[in-house]
Amino acid sequence: MLGSQSCNSADDSGSSEGDEVNNAHCCTVRLAQLLDSGKFSDVTLVVGSRRFRCHRLLLASASSVLELVLSHLFACFIMLVLFFLILHLV
Repeated sequence: MLGSQSCNSADDSGSSEGDEVNNAHCCTVRLAQLLDSGKFSDVTLVVGSRRFRCHRLLLASASSVLELVLSHLFACFIMLVLFFLILHLV
């Protein structure tokens, strides 16, 4: 788990109403938990014999190159599915 700050309890820092809430740490912790669990993963990257279950949204947000690659891969997948369906209808 990242850091030691608790993400389950209210902030006791004495902030008053209207102060900006910074929950970046809790979001990072939660994202790491989701990544570790594979929950909601929608793409698997294969590197050699290892498989990594990932989230396209996070990969695309981290890199414009990955965003382009993932967009292209998704389009290729859709074309492959359509081709498969057409092939079976003929």
